[in-house]
Amino acid sequence: LGGLPLAPEIRERSDTGVPLLVDSPDSELSIIMKEIAKKIAGRVSVIARNKKDQK
Repeated sequence: LGGLPLAPEIRERSDTGVPLLVDSPDSELSIIMKEIAKKIAGRVSVIARNKKDQK
């Protein structure tokens, strides 16, 4: 689905209680995280639809 580099800012921002996506939504890391989240959401949607169709 994707990969993130080992970046200290992810942990540092999380430790302060302000996630990177909130603090720096346009940063390269945030963009990567959003793309991964979109892929996950897409797959979950397909799985949910398939389960619904099987009932």
